[in-house]
Amino acid sequence: MSIAFSPHSSVSYFPAISGTGMEKTGVDQATGNEPREAKASPMISPTADGSLSNALPRGDGSRSQINEEELQVIRELSSRDREVRAHEQAHLAAAGSLAVSGASFTYQQGPDGKRYAVGGEVSVDIAPVAGDPKATIEKARQIRAAALAPTSPSAQDRQIAAQAAAMEQKAMAELLVESKKSQEKSLQPGRQETARSSETNHAEAGGCEICGGSHSSQSHVDSVNQKLGLAYGGIASKTPQTGSGFDRAV
Repeated sequence: MSIAFSPHSSVSYFPAISGTGMEKTGVDQATGNEPREAKASPMISPTADGSLSNALPRGDGSRSQINEEELQVIRELSSRDREVRAHEQAHLAAAGSLAVSGASFTYQQGPDGKRYAVGGEVSVDIAPVAGDPKATIEKARQIRAAALAPTSPSAQDRQIAAQAAAMEQKAMAELLVESKKSQEKSLQPGRQETARSSETNHAEAGGCEICGGSHSSQSHVDSVNQKLGLAYGGIASKTPQTGSGFDRAV
């Protein structure tokens, strides 16, 4: 039984396990509620000795005899109906608020005139949460849990679980990138403040080591240039004039 998707990619379906070759007679997709006739009392009544009677009620209230083969079909349909409903209820319970609607069922009419659920599906919202990787991760985990909630998940259930796992991994990668950018942004003001603090501390420590003045004054610049010129001039005057070319001081 293939997975059915709605026109919007944000909705997927949890199908029941595949049927057993039984003909389907229709799908109830209104709210997932059972139709009135599906709530009727058991179709097979025990006899006084505990065995099952093959006198089954018809729609008009009369009873008619059926053969053993038909009785076996009814047993199988009844078992299938319970299995399908339990399967879809497990999906619904785990999906919680992600369920778009109740379960819808495919029915087959049995030899007794009653309708039995032989297939079903539950629609769920599978779209990632836009701009919120953390919320997407939580949602993906819930989708996966809902897909695998039945005792025997179908192949389609497992496929949806795999899609949810992939969505979770992608969201985790996005969250890691966001976290890295946030850390870099938070460190930037600290670096700028450290640089400003270093300049301030240097100015307050007693001024320039060369002239003793303020680093920000023009007189400081002129004084430093003058003293450096005198210093280099003194060094040049003490250099012996014995060499030539590159060895001579200028």
